[in-house]
Amino acid sequence: MAFFNVNQLDLEEQEQVEKLKHFWKKWGTPITALVTVGMLAFAGVRGYEWYQNRQAGQASALYAQLRSDVQAGDMAKVATSLKLMQDSYGSTTYAQQAGWLAAKTFLGKEQYDQARAALQSVASKGPDVGLKSQANLQLVDLLIQEQKYDEALKALTQGIDASYAAIVADRQGDIYALQGKKDEAIKAYTEAFKGMDAEEPYRNMVAIKLSTLGVDPVQLLPQVAAQSASAAASTASKPASAASAQ
Repeated sequence: MAFFNVNQLDLEEQEQVEKLKHFWKKWGTPITALVTVGMLAFAGVRGYEWYQNRQAGQASALYAQLRSDVQAGDMAKVATSLKLMQDSYGSTTYAQQAGWLAAKTFLGKEQYDQARAALQSVASKGPDVGLKSQANLQLVDLLIQEQKYDEALKALTQGIDASYAAIVADRQGDIYALQGKKDEAIKAYTEAFKGMDAEEPYRNMVAIKLSTLGVDPVQLLPQVAAQSASAAASTASKPASAASAQ
């Protein structure tokens, strides 16, 4: 059996071998370290994906259990399942949805303290901005029911997405009306009325509230139409402006 011998190579080949040996001596350790880091990073990503999938599966199963508890009307089990969900998977969408479902159930049973705690959890954790906003609005309704009007007004300025601006204005109008602040109530209801589409059924309710305070909603329609036309014109002019800028 013949063994490889550097001396058997011609001078050019020997020079290439020596260069390779020199290169590996200088860069071998960093290259090895880099490859190792890459392998560990890949393993870490795969491990994190596995962990996330495992967490999602367990959270889904616990959410299904909570739904079953709700359907059975067992409020003690609802509370237990919700706590398990919040303790173990508090930042997941499943936990947020579980809190919202539990809160509505507690409200239906007039268990307001439990409902408030569930709503606060939904409003403070989880990725769904819409659910956070709805939870905050429901908390406001509870505060109104408890006649904590100043707290309710403050809550309307926190954690509610801008897309709910008209609903926020409507709630402000309710609070001002209950406080006997007619002018502030009219201003808030007017803002709510103008912020809702004509097809929005709830706008009729806001119109009734305005009528109760002596304001004819029909008189507001030209203002709403003018605002809509202005917004449409502004939107239409943007592409033209962009084109002229180019």
